[in-house]
Amino acid sequence: EPWERGDLLQRLNAIPGVNAVEIQPHYGYPRAFQLDITQPVNHRDPSGPTFSQRAYLSHVSESLPMVFAPSGYGTSPQSGQELAGILQTNCLSVTHRYFPDARPAILDWQYLDIWQSAEDHHQVVTLLKKIYKGQWVSSGVSKGGETVLFHKRFHPQDVDATVAYVAPLLFSAEDPRFMPYLRTRGTPEVRAAITDFQRRALERNATLLDDFEDWFTQQNLSFSLAPAPALESAVVSYQWNFWQRNVFEPSQIPGPQATNQEIIHHLAAVTRMHFDADEYRDYFRAYIYQALTEIGMPSLEFAELEDLLTEEEEDVREIYGFPPDLEFEYQHESIPGVLTWLQQYGHRIIYIYGEVDP
Repeated sequence: EPWERGDLLQRLNAIPGVNAVEIQPHYGYPRAFQLDITQPVNHRDPSGPTFSQRAYLSHVSESLPMVFAPSGYGTSPQSGQELAGILQTNCLSVTHRYFPDARPAILDWQYLDIWQSAEDHHQVVTLLKKIYKGQWVSSGVSKGGETVLFHKRFHPQDVDATVAYVAPLLFSAEDPRFMPYLRTRGTPEVRAAITDFQRRALERNATLLDDFEDWFTQQNLSFSLAPAPALESAVVSYQWNFWQRNVFEPSQIPGPQATNQEIIHHLAAVTRMHFDADEYRDYFRAYIYQALTEIGMPSLEFAELEDLLTEEEEDVREIYGFPPDLEFEYQHESIPGVLTWLQQYGHRIIYIYGEVDP
């Protein structure tokens, strides 16, 4: 076959539906390639519209295993997986459908679900196995961990093993199981310091708004949301982000004497405030749609802040630029169906969880 002879770049381009370009490798790999793979928007109708799905291949040898890394988000030439580094194997990172570099010309949101994405990844594995015939191990982190489990559920024979890092399986659009766990993290003194900081920020909300907007300008980010609700939302999310990332010391929490600028810069660092910028909201649209229709998101409780919250919740359609008539109907059977299958039939899977990340 044409993909069985010649240089690797020629062989990759000989695979039907694959367009390959050689790029600068990272992490000591001898060769790397950018792949654009043609996929149907709807795998139930392969003759219908198609889109191009971006992937990055880091190559050592076709005789070595492949670490398959279907991302839950986007990818870049620097994308990789811990296992590929440990084992010094090939690595294939794939952009999730509807994220940048994997968007159809027309975003028909009904075709963004876990089954369609699993079919994308089955297609990618099928095509690349024409060259890489050794063992395949899938691996991903967080939403990437979910993604490898969804792929495993629908195409268990595609890979020989799966390693899913911190892969949350949520059962509703706003899953309530996280806050009881979060309220046990740290000492009572640390939890009190977190709440005190949140209340301090909310009490100063009106005077913080200028510094809040200035922060985006300083970062060269565009910001077009209403600032007051966005700031309040960032403050509410502070507790969650503090424990999820677990990289900040309690001594770093600004105290009562902190300036407005100190409060904003700390809030930005902990909550990754840049995600509110226009560029990042566009990037995360696909995640928000999936969360509201199938994979869920954590429910945040904030009884200790309730008396200071004054802003109306904004419409998610406006925040993320969805069509105004788009409906978000949560598919309650999807994740329990995956979990049941994993418990009964999910062999050769390692699930890695750790420390305080909720």
